[in-house]
Parts: sequence; structure tokens; C-alpha cells
Amino acid sequence: MPKQRRAIRRQFIIVLAIVLIGIVSVFKIPSFLISRNLGDLGYDKEAQKAIIDKKISKLLIDNDYYSKLLNDEVKKDTFKTDYAELYIFRDSLSDLEFTLYDKLLSKGYEDKEVIELFRNLENYELTPLLVFDKVEIKTYIDDCLTHRDTNSQDNLTLSNDYLHPYEDYQKITDVKADTLVSSKFYLDNYEPEKLVPIGSAYASEGVEIDNMAYESFTKMIDDLSKDGLAAYALEGYRSYARQEVIYSQNGAAVKAGFSDMQSGLMVTLTDTATNSLDGFNETPEYKWLMENAHKYGFILRYPEGKGTITNQEFTPYMFRYVGEETAQKIKESRLTFDEYYMLYLYDYSAQE
Repeated sequence: MPKQRRAIRRQFIIVLAIVLIGIVSVFKIPSFLISRNLGDLGYDKEAQKAIIDKKISKLLIDNDYYSKLLNDEVKKDTFKTDYAELYIFRDSLSDLEFTLYDKLLSKGYEDKEVIELFRNLENYELTPLLVFDKVEIKTYIDDCLTHRDTNSQDNLTLSNDYLHPYEDYQKITDVKADTLVSSKFYLDNYEPEKLVPIGSAYASEGVEIDNMAYESFTKMIDDLSKDGLAAYALEGYRSYARQEVIYSQNGAAVKAGFSDMQSGLMVTLTDTATNSLDGFNETPEYKWLMENAHKYGFILRYPEGKGTITNQEFTPYMFRYVGEETAQKIKESRLTFDEYYMLYLYDYSAQE
């Protein structure tokens, strides 16, 4: 009887061992194979484990994806699993790319379309898509690649028009310092509540500006004069009715309700030596403003090389107040106000 029991116990142990080996094999062999495949792609041992833990191995193996950036970053706590494919198509990543990815999805592009855009284009080619009407991505990518030799962070020229002025626009209901006014954001017959005369020391007779920009503007002109220079505002706030007249007389002008001059936050500047808008960008006053205006909350509204994005040609004498913090960030980003607004300030959820 004891021998029979021992035989049964031995058989039970053998069966149990076989079952345990089978269970371990179910989990270990696939992991081993996955690690081997990841290793064949180029990922090191530590990265292989992290990739398996984060459940992105199938994505990488199925697409033969290898990225040194991903290999290095996946081992860190800061790795963003939801953006795994971005690591494949970039040599480096920052919050800009993650934000841009999310905002392109909010704009209405599908995930696979956004990945295709990141695969082919640089950031300076991607941010304008937030300003443009929704594009057919293959057409847009081909257009960008055609102009890749001449385009840069500071210049964007494209063969096709992707911005359709005065179509599918949104009405502005609350004007703040950092509110965008453009051919897509409509003021209607808005008039600032607190318009103040700038005064003859800083502007032509009768020029007014929104009160929220007044002190910053006068301080900027005062500080400019301390450096031996002199500039003043030829024009400030322009009413809806006035813009209607200008538009009817000049088809190249901005349509009433869509002009940033109506916000009361923009001024046209010139130097006292010439008293002319022509050639203002060649004056020392313009150079000073380009180096310092952001310190007072002003930006050049329509910069050179960005007309494709702003729908306005280079206008060196138009400076818009957006607040010191926003002006500083726009200068650092080298984006147009239109791009910066759509990337960081616009509430996409309110439009859903």
C-alpha cells in the first residue's frame, strides 16, 4: 500500500510539473520571442522589457519600427505611451510635439493622418494646419516637400491655398488682450468699452486705443525715445463702419468685422523722421521694436514670410498688443499669433 501511494504521489508530482511547465511556457516563450524580435530591431535588453511592460511591442514589431530616441526614452518614467509612434519619427521630442499632436486630433484629423503628417513634415509645416481649413494630407505633404528647399521656421511658401477667408468663421464674444482677430474670427460690430485717446505726444490727432493697451504703448514709445529714437501711431482703433468704407474702396483691404484694427489693440507706427509707412522696416525704430516690443506686450502682427498663414502680406508697421506674457512666448516660439493662438489658447472643446 505505501509503495502504491508513493507511486501515485510521484505521478501526481510529474503531472503537476508538466502542467506548471506548460503554464510557464505559455507566458515565457512568447515573451522570449518578443524580446528576440525587439532585439533584432535594435532595442537593448532594458528597452525590450520596458516595451513589453508598456504593451507597445506589437506596434514596433509589426511595423519594423526602430528609434534610438524610443530605445532611450522608453526606459524613463517620463515616456508617454500614448505618443509611442511620435518617438519613431523624431530625433527629439518636447511638449510642443505632444501638444501639436493633440490639437491636430482636436482639429478633426484622424490618428493615422496625424502620424503620417509627423512622419513627413517638420513642426514649422505642421503648426499652420491649425490655422488652415482642414486639408487633404497627401496634397499638403507633397506641397510642403516641393518647397522644402526654400521654406523654414521663418518662411512658409506653398503652391495651394489652404486658408479660405471669411468662410466658416467664428464670432468673437469676449475680446481680451490675447484674443485672435483674423479672417476666421469675426468681431461683428464690436466696439471697445474703454477707448482712450493716445495723445499728441504719441500719436496723430484723434487716434484712440483700448485702455488695456494704453499704458504699455506709451511706456514703449517713451523708452524708445530714451535710446534717441522717435516713433508714433498714425492710426489705432478703426470702427466697423470705417473699415466697411475702406473695404468698399479697396478690394485688397480686410473685410469689415475681420480687421484687427477694430479690436482697439493694434496700432500702425511710423518714425518721425519720415512720417511714412513705406520703408518703415528699414528704420532704426523698426529694429528697436523688433528687439523690444514684446517686453511691453506688443508683437508684429503680420511678419515677413508668413503671409500664407496670416492671410496678410508682411506689414512692418502694424503692432498688436497681446499682453506681456503672451508676447514673450510668441517671440520665443517664432510662431505667428495665429499659430500660437490655435496651438495654446484656443478652446477646441467649446466647438465640439
